[in-house]
Amino acid sequence: MRSFYETLLSKVKNIPGVQSAGAATILPLALFPNNGPLSIEGLSNDELGGIPFAEQRQVTPGYLATLNISLMRGRDFSERDNAAAPPVAIVNQALVAKYFAKADPIGRRIRLEPGGNENSWLTIVGVVKDVHQLRMTDPVLPEIYWPHAQALDASRRLALVLRSSLDQTSLVHSVRDLVRAQDPGVAIFDAEPMQQFIARSFGAQKLAASLLAIFGALALTLTIIGIYGVIAYFVAQRTGEIGIRMALGAQRHHVLQLILGQGVFMVIIGLLFGIGGAFAATRVLHSLLFEVSSTDLLTYLVVALSLGAASLFACYFPARSAMRLDPIEALRSE
Repeated sequence: MRSFYETLLSKVKNIPGVQSAGAATILPLALFPNNGPLSIEGLSNDELGGIPFAEQRQVTPGYLATLNISLMRGRDFSERDNAAAPPVAIVNQALVAKYFAKADPIGRRIRLEPGGNENSWLTIVGVVKDVHQLRMTDPVLPEIYWPHAQALDASRRLALVLRSSLDQTSLVHSVRDLVRAQDPGVAIFDAEPMQQFIARSFGAQKLAASLLAIFGALALTLTIIGIYGVIAYFVAQRTGEIGIRMALGAQRHHVLQLILGQGVFMVIIGLLFGIGGAFAATRVLHSLLFEVSSTDLLTYLVVALSLGAASLFACYFPARSAMRLDPIEALRSE
């Protein structure tokens, strides 16, 4: 298996237009957890506050660079990290923060098999930035990468990642031809651009957000229609009063202020209740949001101003009709 993937990746990297390539047992956002216990040399479970756990990924050289997973300290894997070389590992920042505190993790040894022997220790050679391996909204977990070539239980199934200037169709055909030539019994499946892969992982959130947007637009439409109807009814009920006011010297802008003032009062009351209800619903909305707070003040301000402006727009037309009333005709309506 190791020989198969090493040979395949060396051929894939030589495809014209392929800039880098690698492979891993599990891709980020694949929603497939692989959390297991580990041992840290020189530290007991009591000192660590219990049995330490970490997400574990078997990867090949070039995988981290292809996905732009930045190396913060130490080095990346290379072709020299094979079965004959000392076992090595790369960890993420979350693991360092949780289990090494202020100590330098480079050169320290960890073991993924709590009951393993001396040869099962992995020497940490690098630290990379945190990556969301499960959902974007889930906290980043401690994570360990180790070379597929050094894994005792090397995975039979790897996900290939390629950074290329080629279009998807020609790239997939080229890789499929290489695989078929190397072993006709091996198949490639789920080949797609990384953007599409990431978008699919947000499917539930996008559906919920789309439904909320549709219902929000319907609610705004009903609000505008309702405010227009209430203010128009208010103008019709007070036609005589408006005529008397204008007959006694009230100017048209006074009538406009009267009608808009009634509408503004309704809008303010509605916004206060709406903002209160929105704050009460933050726990439900929190699971649908990414890198934005459910109590983001700017969002509340923009929505409140937008709704207020739309509501005042609905108030304006009945107010304009009232402003154009003929005092004589208004008095005759009594």
